[in-house]
Formats: sequence, C-alpha cells, structure tokens
Amino acid sequence: WISMPSRRCSTSTTLPPWSLSAARTASNSFLLAWTTTEGSYVATLDASLTTLAQPLRIADVAYNVDAACNPTRCAVVMRDGNGASAIAGRLYVTGGYNKNTLFVYNPGTNTWVRKANLPSVAFYGAQGVINGLLYVYGATLGTTPGGHGFWRYNPSTNRWTTLRSPGFGHGFAASGVIAGKFYLAGGEDETGPTANVESYNPATNKWTTKASLPEPAVGMASAVIGGKLYVAGGLGRIGLVSTLRLYDPLTNTWTTKAPMPSRRKFAASAVAGGRFFVMGGESGSTSAVRKVEAYLP
Repeated sequence: WISMPSRRCSTSTTLPPWSLSAARTASNSFLLAWTTTEGSYVATLDASLTTLAQPLRIADVAYNVDAACNPTRCAVVMRDGNGASAIAGRLYVTGGYNKNTLFVYNPGTNTWVRKANLPSVAFYGAQGVINGLLYVYGATLGTTPGGHGFWRYNPSTNRWTTLRSPGFGHGFAASGVIAGKFYLAGGEDETGPTANVESYNPATNKWTTKASLPEPAVGMASAVIGGKLYVAGGLGRIGLVSTLRLYDPLTNTWTTKAPMPSRRKFAASAVAGGRFFVMGGESGSTSAVRKVEAYLP
C-alpha cells in the first residue's frame, strides 16, 4: 500500500472525502463525481495522481434538473449512495438516495445529459459494465426493508430491462465484473452486515451463491485486477476494519492480503496503472477523511 497526497482541487476546495464515485476511462485516468453541502462536482485524475483537473462545479454550468431541464446540459443534483461507471469514455451516474435518475457526463464537451430513469429508486447499491451494457443493483434499505432490484441499461436504445434480483440483500456491497459476470460481496440487509457473495450470469439471468466473505462487512472499497476481486476496509460487526481480501473466481476462495494503512468505510475506489486506489471515506460515524491510498498487487 502507498499513501498518496490529498491534492487540492482549487484554491478554495479540497478533494471532498465523502459521497464519492469513481470510474476509469479509456485513457487510463479516472473520473470522480462527488457531492458536498456546497454542490455537486466532477473532476478527472490521472493514474499517477499527479494531475488533478480543475473541478467543475456543476451548478455553475448547468440547469437544475428539479426545474426545467435542458436535455443537453443537465446538472447532477446532490445525492449520495449512487453508482458510477464508464462506458465508451463517458461517466454514467445512477440513482442516489431516494432517486431513480440516470445522468451521463461527457468529458470531451464538459456536459451532462439526462437519460431514461431507472425503473425504480436505486441507492446504496452497485453497478458494473458487461459488453457495453450497464448493470445496476439497487438496495432500498430503509424505504423497503429487504427490498432490492437489478436492471440492465442499453446506451444504444436508452432502455432499461428488469432482471432477476439476487437472493440476498447487498446494501453498500463490494462489487466487480469478472469474465462477463457481475459479483456482489457482503453489504447489509435488514439484519445488518452480511458475508454473502453472489455472481450474476447475463446469459442465463441467474444468480449463483459463491464462497462467503471471511467475515460480514458493509461499505467496502472494491476493484477488479487480473480477473480477481479486491475488497478493502469497511464496517464489520465489531467496527471498522482495514482488511484487504482477494477473491479468486477460479478457485472460489478468499485470501487475506496486506491491510490498508487506515481503517475506513464508504470510500471511493478505482483501478488505474495496475493499482487499486482507495479514496476518501469515513473513519467513524460522521468523521470524513481525505486519505488516498494505493495498493500494488
């Protein structure tokens, strides 16, 4: 693990440590989208973390989508618990607390476009990309205890398809796409943190139970490198952890790796330059952190 500097975004704004989402682009940099009490932002970061583009405060350049929305220049309204994924060089941001919206950010034109709404409110979930299609898992804990949904979005047709939901609740789960399958690990259901792991096969529209996490956890950072799922930190049944776990789908086993230097939950994560980046998060119930750490397998 390597501790990285917490870069300043501008003279007045530091990289916010909460409500972060990240997705890698084709140029091997990654896009960050985040929300603070001051507004919603997006920025780009290169693989070495040495260049942070000037962040765009969305409210300064776009319309408020809760009012009349310009279809080619929409702002992402303030949200948390949302997902973010990159498809063909664009950032797809879905859901958020009590929201079912989908926005797409084009870094080339610095504009947002609002797309077809999710079939249902989706938050505290996860998402991933398989063959150019966006798969979104939404956990609606607190609104519908134990309720959740799973959908597929086709960017070419701007249409959603409702898919079979997983067998367990996975709010704030770790996730990743490996060999064309979508994995959910841990998270929480109405009873609290769980260790359940499932994989989804788009070819059969079925979920398969996999080897459980060594211990229940929620709010982990996760990423896929070399066909394996890395799961770091989170909140277990006894408190915050810094554990790094590695899941190998070929052997269906978990292995413990070097722990993160710091314990935290709800951090953003991304892969760039072959490294697993963990950014921001919380070190307590409300204690946000700016730390950026990178793991080289």
